[in-house]
Amino acid sequence: MTPPIATLLLDADGVTQHNPNFASGMERLFGDRATLAEILRLEPPSLDGTTDLRAAITSFIADKDVDVDPDEVLNVWHETHTVPGVFDLLDEVRRHGVRVYLATNQQPRRGRRMIAEKGYELHTDGAFYSYQMGVAKPDPRFFQIILDELGCDPRATLFVDDVGENVAAAQTLGIRGVLFDRDSGTRGLRAVLLEHGLIGS
Repeated sequence: MTPPIATLLLDADGVTQHNPNFASGMERLFGDRATLAEILRLEPPSLDGTTDLRAAITSFIADKDVDVDPDEVLNVWHETHTVPGVFDLLDEVRRHGVRVYLATNQQPRRGRRMIAEKGYELHTDGAFYSYQMGVAKPDPRFFQIILDELGCDPRATLFVDDVGENVAAAQTLGIRGVLFDRDSGTRGLRAVLLEHGLIGS
C-alpha cells in the first residue's frame, strides 16, 4: 500500500515565486543584440555554486559589445515575487503534519538574496539550494542528497516542479512527482495539495 505523503518538496521559480519582468527587463538591456535563450544559457553552469554568474554576464556583454552594467543584468535576474497566498498554503500543509521544504536550483548570488529577503524559513521546515549542495536538478543526486539528509521514504515524498525533466529525475528515485502549470498560481497549487490530501477542502 502506498504510504501517505509525509514530506513535500517544492520548486521555487515557477511554483512559489516568479519573475514576471525578466523577459522585458533583458530586452530593455540588450535590445536585439541577444536572444532570451542566449541569456538564459548563462545561468546553468553557476547553479552548483562552482562558477559566478556575474563573471559569465560580464563576458557575455563584452562578446555582444553592449554598453550594459553587469549589475543591472543581475538586478533583473534576481527579481522575484512570491505568488500571493502561497505562504498560507504552506502553513496549512504544515498544520496537517507534513514537512515542507524548498528544493530549488539557484546560483549563489540569487540564492543568498532569497534567503535574506523572502522569508521562506518562516513557512517551511527548511530549504535545499543547489548552489549549497554542489549539484543541480535534474541530476538525480540532487534528490538523493535530500532523501538521505531527511531520511525520507521516497514513496511518501511529493515533489512539485514546473520543469518536466526535473520531475522525471525525482521519479527515477521513487519520489512522487507532479508537473506544475506555472501559470496556474495559488489556485493550481491548492488543487495539487488537495489532490494529495495535504490540505483540507
